Order: sequence, then C-alpha cells, then structure tokens
Amino acid sequence: MKSNILLVGASAREEREIHAAGIAQHFDVCFHHRDATFYEQRFYQDDAAANAFDINADVALVLEELRRNPPDGVISALDHPGSALAAVYARELGLPGPNPEEVIRVQNKFEARLHQQRLIPEAVPDFALVRAADAGRGRPPLPYPFFIKPVKGRFSAFARRIDNQQDWHSLSQSVCVPPAGFRRGYDALAARCGPLQGGADDLIAESLLRGEQVTLDGYVQNGEVVVLGIVDSIMYPGTISFARFQYPSRLPAAIQERMADCTRRYIGSLDLDNAMFNIEFFYDAEQDRIAVIELNPRPASGFADLYEKVDGVNLFTLAMRIATGQPAAAPYRAGRFTHAAAFIGRVFRDYFVRAVPGPAECAAVTQRFPEARLEICAKPGRYLSDKMQDCASFRYALVHLGGDSERDLIAKHETVQAMLPFDFVDKEAL
Repeated sequence: MKSNILLVGASAREEREIHAAGIAQHFDVCFHHRDATFYEQRFYQDDAAANAFDINADVALVLEELRRNPPDGVISALDHPGSALAAVYARELGLPGPNPEEVIRVQNKFEARLHQQRLIPEAVPDFALVRAADAGRGRPPLPYPFFIKPVKGRFSAFARRIDNQQDWHSLSQSVCVPPAGFRRGYDALAARCGPLQGGADDLIAESLLRGEQVTLDGYVQNGEVVVLGIVDSIMYPGTISFARFQYPSRLPAAIQERMADCTRRYIGSLDLDNAMFNIEFFYDAEQDRIAVIELNPRPASGFADLYEKVDGVNLFTLAMRIATGQPAAAPYRAGRFTHAAAFIGRVFRDYFVRAVPGPAECAAVTQRFPEARLEICAKPGRYLSDKMQDCASFRYALVHLGGDSERDLIAKHETVQAMLPFDFVDKEAL
C-alpha cells in the first residue's frame, strides 16, 4: 500500500516535482489547503490576513484535523514556517521527524552561530547581534567591510554588505528586515523554544566570507548523518546574486570531504534525526579555508531534480522515505545525465511585466528538452518588485536542465532563453 504524506506549505514547485518524478506511484501526497500561498499572504504581506493570523491557534486547528485522518509522514520544503510546522505535526502525531525546537533554534542565525562556534570554530566568521533599534547608530559591530542580515530571513532577501560609515548609517533610515507578519509569526513559533538570543526584528553582522559558494545536501536517519552531494552556486559576475546552481560540484574531492567531515561533526551534535538538511559553505582557496554560511533543516526543493538527473533519485522521494521510516539509501551517479543545473533569470533593475511566456512556449521547451523544469516567477501586469526579491536584483524565471557537460548545459540554456519571450518595460517608460 502507498504511504500517505502530508506536504506542509506546498508550492507549485513541489506539485510539479511530485508529478514529474513519478513520486505519486509510491506515495499518496496530500496538498493541504495551507499551501505556500496561504503562508505567503500571512507572513510576507502587511494586510488584514497577516494581522489576524495566529499561528499557534492555527497549529491546534490543523492537528485536530490530522488526528481524525492521520498521515504516515509529514514533510515540508518551505523554509518558514513550513519546516518547523512539519516537525511539530510529526511529533504530535508520533511520526518520524526532527525535534521542532531544534529546527526553530537552528533557523535563528545568531543562535546557530553560537552553536557552530562551539562545535566547528574553524568554519565560523566573526559575528555580532545587532538590535533593530541600534542598526546604523553608534559604532559598527564589526570592522568594515561586513555583511548584515536578519536573524531570521528568507533566501537572500534583506541582506546587504556594509563597506563604510555611510553604508552603516544608512541602515538607520532603511533597515532591511522582514515584514511585520513574518516577524510576528516567527516570534510566536520561536517562543516554543524558550528565550532565544535575537528575534526576527534583529539582525546579525558577520565578517565577509569569500571564495566559491556551494550547498551540501544530506539527511539524518536513525542517528546517522549521510552526505548526498554538493551543488555549486555560481553568481552573476561582480554580484552576490545567483546565476545558476550546478551539480555535481567542481570542487576537488579533498575539499568536498572536508566539508562532509565538518557537516558530520556539526549535524551530529543536533537533535535533527529523521530529517533532510542542506548547509551552505564558502571555500576560500587562497586561505584554504572552509566556512559555514548557514544550515537549512529541510530538503532543498530547488535542487530536488538536479539529484534525480545525475544520481537517479529525487530529493522529495528521499524526504518521504525518511518521514515514513523507510530506508533512505540513495543511488549514486545512476541518473540520465552527468551534469544538471538550475538557471536563474535575473535583471538588475525593476521592470513592469507586460507579458511572459505562455503554456504553448513552455510546452515547446519541454518537448525539445523533456528533462526541463520551468518556473515563470514574473507576473503580467505587475512589477518585478511586487514579489519579494533580494536587495540587489529581480528574479523572473528558473530553468532546470540536464546535460553531458557544463558546456552542454550552457548551450541548452541559451536555446531555452531564445524560446521563452519576456516583455519588460522600464518604469520611466510607463
């Protein structure tokens, strides 16, 4: 019989992956009505829905519903609040899953740094807590230059580099912190852990990390920490905005093993059994130094099909096996391609979106490249900035492809770009 899986905070990406990867052949997946859009409205928009939303009361309502028709496992790829809620539901229903308090704690960037400093000090930059009321005032928390971001953020949003006194003082006029609905919801969940150092209103300053950025993916099952692989993060030149994510990594095997060893020491100290995770790293070749950026206690949904293309198993398949107590052993290099990448379409100024590719254009791409996964992020009749972005660029599309080499991937992507027409207009031209 198929196992029943509750997918918390599902997005169109998760629905696409479960269909495209054939996961529905083995698992009955419940796409709960509290999907990613539900939480987007209540956490990232300062409207009536956000103001009225009580996440703890909602948890009680959902649990009442789940106890009447319990699933066999609970997963989420949504950073916040999905991963914490999935852990809460799993524990309350007696299902495999990580400790919810540990999930919430490691998502607090300052608390996570304190723990990393004790376990893997060689991989931790200098850091300091910055209260929102103190941002941009008085002496800077670290020597220039440094990086500053919310204690609990989302992707690269609201993060910025501080190079000088002018940059520091500008924070007092425009502190990059998440919306009020997000902060209220996070603080309500964080209260389950008792006092935490740093709330969602606060920021963390860190000394600059440099080098090649990568993401290590893995899982914990029955106390064993398993490393699946490492994905390269390739930036647009001269920026900190991602251009593509590429698997497998080009880093030397010895460096990848050092990252794996660091991961085992760190993750092994946490109460995250029966969970997937990903850790972002920098490798500085000049100093031969590995540094942790952050830990995410969830599967990396944007990489799910990259592993499928190269290794032969989708990350969501592994997540569902773990959530239902099934062995999660994964194949290695058993996929159709030797390389895979997720390309991110970006522009570095805000535009009004006049038109985006339609179903016919997207179908033409998947007909030519059957392995392709497409996401059109831009919405006609809206500004690119209407959707939450990082502080420096505007994402409008994602294209996932498999290939026989890095050159093959790039050539395929150039073909796809020509097949997907976007019509953007300068604000000044309206």
